[in-house]
Amino acid sequence: MSTESKQLAFYVQAGASIGLGHLTRSLAVSQAMKSIGFEVKFIIASDDYGRAKADTLGMSSEEVVTFNDVIIDAATIPEDDVRYLMRFSNRILISPVCNRADIATQVMVRAVSDTLKSSLAQNALVIEDSSFAYTTTRYLKPRALNFEKIRVGICLSGGEDSLNLRELVSTIAESPSVSEIYVLHHHALNVSPRNGVTLFQEFYNSDPWSYFSDINVFIGGDGLLISESVAQGIPSISLTTQSNFFKNKYLNELGCLECFFRESLDYSSLQQLLSDQEALVKMHRIALDQPSPDGAKLLARSICHIVKN
Repeated sequence: MSTESKQLAFYVQAGASIGLGHLTRSLAVSQAMKSIGFEVKFIIASDDYGRAKADTLGMSSEEVVTFNDVIIDAATIPEDDVRYLMRFSNRILISPVCNRADIATQVMVRAVSDTLKSSLAQNALVIEDSSFAYTTTRYLKPRALNFEKIRVGICLSGGEDSLNLRELVSTIAESPSVSEIYVLHHHALNVSPRNGVTLFQEFYNSDPWSYFSDINVFIGGDGLLISESVAQGIPSISLTTQSNFFKNKYLNELGCLECFFRESLDYSSLQQLLSDQEALVKMHRIALDQPSPDGAKLLARSICHIVKN
């Protein structure tokens, strides 16, 4: 491999409105690339909030990057950035949702939607591997859980979220099986749960699973925290949309994840699941039985093979 081919840029999107999931994934992959000898630089497409978080993670943005190869981890790429990214020879997309997938020369994601597939360039190489769902799970360990009392962790998005989180938390608090609710969200909820339910809230935590150390059920959106939860054996609930269901369809089919569509969210069914100890035990056992590979390392190997050729 030439010296030039051991250099890799990461174009990463993050911010107050879209969250920090792209940062977390790209950080894990970049660390895996560094471990096999790559020099890495970051191009952070973000607002002040996202850039500040990137700085704390050691992912400060470079003004000029002249490498040949770039990893794209973004959902919505501005046209000026599209023109900039087209200067790179290899444009490797690792986000399963992106409005400009057509510029990718290679795609490496955990799942490919029909929408993504239809927008790709005709000659784009596509690698679809469910193991890539575990890109950020390397340091997480399986948990032994019991479900006599339900302790729910909730983190729907690092950014703005269209779902009424206050209504969701209030409804969950009404379930007689629930004793504690831990919410990670950037706005105060002002919820008064019923007697017997304790509500905790933090606005930001760089180590969310430390904050969620006592939970035995996790409710998230459809991002990385879902696979992180499953990797620990925690029964997980994805509040997703019809268009994003493909992201975690594999985990849903295994039985360790239940998906509820936001377009027609059935709160009574959600409460019923939280009260079904047998179902939660089954989800827990299925999750523990699933292998949790080092997705970042696997993705790094695939990237290495591409940029070597």
